[in-house]
Amino acid sequence: MSKKIKVLHIDTGYGWRGGQQQAFYLHSMLEDEFVDSIMLCQPGSEMSRLCKEHGLRYETVKMRGELDFIAVYHIAKIVNKEGIDIVHCHCAHSLSLGVLTKFFLIKLVLIAARRVDFPIKNNIFSRFKYKTNLVNHIVCISQNIKDIMIAAGIDEDKLSLIHSGVDTDKYADLSDAKTPLELQEHINKKTIIGTVAALTGHKDYPTLLKAAYLVLADRDDCVFIALGDGKDKAEIFALKEKLGLEDKFIFAGYKENVGDYLAFFNYFVLASKKEGLGTSVLDAMSAGIPVIACASGGIPEMINHNENGLLVEKKNPQDLALKINYALNHPEEMQSFAEKSKEVVKEFSIRNTIKKNADLYKNFISHERFREEF
Repeated sequence: MSKKIKVLHIDTGYGWRGGQQQAFYLHSMLEDEFVDSIMLCQPGSEMSRLCKEHGLRYETVKMRGELDFIAVYHIAKIVNKEGIDIVHCHCAHSLSLGVLTKFFLIKLVLIAARRVDFPIKNNIFSRFKYKTNLVNHIVCISQNIKDIMIAAGIDEDKLSLIHSGVDTDKYADLSDAKTPLELQEHINKKTIIGTVAALTGHKDYPTLLKAAYLVLADRDDCVFIALGDGKDKAEIFALKEKLGLEDKFIFAGYKENVGDYLAFFNYFVLASKKEGLGTSVLDAMSAGIPVIACASGGIPEMINHNENGLLVEKKNPQDLALKINYALNHPEEMQSFAEKSKEVVKEFSIRNTIKKNADLYKNFISHERFREEF
């Protein structure tokens, strides 16, 4: 067992979003793939709290920015102390620290995860860190992201497509869900249209709010609810007030008990104008909720229009309102889409994601070193 591959994951975030969830899944499930895993995260972060809560190995280092050489020094110490073979960087800032670490530990294997469908920033360091040979490989979580990286001049041989995954069993049975306080007055009275998305620019709440306004102008048989928090909260709330949506669009904030809400969603909607993959859509699919989502990022890799959901032109409130109204008027057809999604989502099982990442690690480690185990 001393010859297990040793991987250090680095995540520089303090909060909890899709990227942290994916890194946590990977860290917590690699033991079955003959991999020793350690998570390096910020002190006081949600990642450190959850690693401690679940009894997972982790280290904390204060990482103040992309050029934090004190953090790099501590990362290098951990790599040497633990005999790390591979450093897997789960965000852009962590990749910067990983590249600087590899300047001093050149034999280290450095893998980056690319989770966003934004072009690489047009500055020298951003372009360098993705194109340098110091980075051995880049994992793209959707084909769309892989295409963007190729267009940016990254060698295709350096890229792998490994879709983000979800626990497809987590929300498959929500019969024990507790009715959320925010929804109690609406259950069995109105159709509930829900979303789970951070209150940030690329999630495009303005498009969703304007679409809700258009839908609610002609009907009062539905209510919208959003789970999530974020830096654009004030701006989004101001637009809600301006549109006069009041109690017709409920912002419930960040919730850990997402399943209690999904259990009462009649439809799931996502208005993102940019989206790496969209694991909240996968969660809705596994829960059997009909999906209406903008055709951005990797979402069309999960949802086929008029087969297992409805796709919408991004940044188009009129089209989103039109598709929401169609869904409200065709509940049986939408439910048939949801049943098909239950099959489609199996392709995005977190087990597949873990296995593909573990296989990638093994491909970078000498077969001779591990031939007895494999």
